[in-house]
Amino acid sequence: MFEIERDLYAQGKRYIIGIDEVGRGPLAGDVVAAAVCVDFSDAEHFIEGIRDSKKLSDKKRREMATIIRENVVDFSISGAPPKVIDKINILQATILSMENALKDLINKLKDKGISPDVILVDSVKLNSSIPHISLDKGDDKCYSIGCASIIAKVYRDNLCEKWDEEYPGYGLKQHKGYGTKKHREALVELGPCAIHRQSFLKNIIRWKDESKMRGAVGEDKAGEYLEENGYTIIERNFQTNTGEIDLIATKGNILAFVEVKLRKDANYGYGFEAVDEQKQKKIKSAAEYYYYFKTEQELQPRFDVIEIYTSTDNLNHFVDAFQ
Repeated sequence: MFEIERDLYAQGKRYIIGIDEVGRGPLAGDVVAAAVCVDFSDAEHFIEGIRDSKKLSDKKRREMATIIRENVVDFSISGAPPKVIDKINILQATILSMENALKDLINKLKDKGISPDVILVDSVKLNSSIPHISLDKGDDKCYSIGCASIIAKVYRDNLCEKWDEEYPGYGLKQHKGYGTKKHREALVELGPCAIHRQSFLKNIIRWKDESKMRGAVGEDKAGEYLEENGYTIIERNFQTNTGEIDLIATKGNILAFVEVKLRKDANYGYGFEAVDEQKQKKIKSAAEYYYYFKTEQELQPRFDVIEIYTSTDNLNHFVDAFQ
């Protein structure tokens, strides 16, 4: 996990900042980012077992967060609330949170007479005069990003416990705002509360139809899979007059338009087969609008299909499924 930072240290980069976020996918609550500065000349303060926060138990993650705070040069945390997410979209809110955490950390370091040498950030590009490197799945590759991931996750989990007390009935302490079946059922019964992201709910309140509920669960599973594989979800259920796209995600220079199909099994046909020529035409029409009016056009568009089978929990990702 140290390899990238070891190479940077060998190039004279002593103070390295790692930045990561948590909470891009939930239906409720803030997206939270943490920035952590590590002195790579101070080997005695390195911590064993740093890794992506999602791979640690809650107890271990909380223990690690305390140790990290005590052994790094300094850290900072920032978040963007649902109203900001709804206004500027989840990707921009994530970048805003990261940049605010970074600015605050740089000011703390300046007070200590420290100038960071390089920034490592998970998956996105930031606006900073300090050299920075964007890495896919950086929390699995870099010590500093792993530290940031753990601190951000514990901070947001604590927020979820507070929100659970303020807004009972949704189960926020258990699912952390993600779109579980229980959470969606609570939304149908109770309606959204003040911390729900309205832009993520577009059709949920109308989803009393079981088949639509299943489709939403499928999109959540597909979204989690994509994020675990280095993608950033930037839109869910994007609609135009001519078509709809379940998920829109970026990875590197790829802009993936993703159709999700959920099936119990393949007895009545594969999910992939349901994306016929007529369905493809509607998806491409919506994608063309999105590409030309809502993105930076240096991104390379691609059409993917994800099929999920609930009886086996099997997920198949068809990359570049149609042209």
